[in-house]
Amino acid sequence: MNKNRRARLSEVQNVLEGALADLEEIISEEEEAVDMIPENLQSSQRYEEMTDNLDTMNDAQSDIESAISYIEEVISK
Repeated sequence: MNKNRRARLSEVQNVLEGALADLEEIISEEEEAVDMIPENLQSSQRYEEMTDNLDTMNDAQSDIESAISYIEEVISK
């Protein structure tokens, strides 16, 4: 890989790292919101949607972390 493409790939990695930080913050905020829901409402549809969204965001977080790792591997070669 030439220097230019490696630099561009590094920029992609930086963007992904920024997106990951933003996503982690949103996940934390959503976890706090879920934790604040009273026990008697934890069987509601809204609660289920919130926990499903958290699961999906956690999956996205894992995928972004994997993408960053793959990019780091390519850059380091």
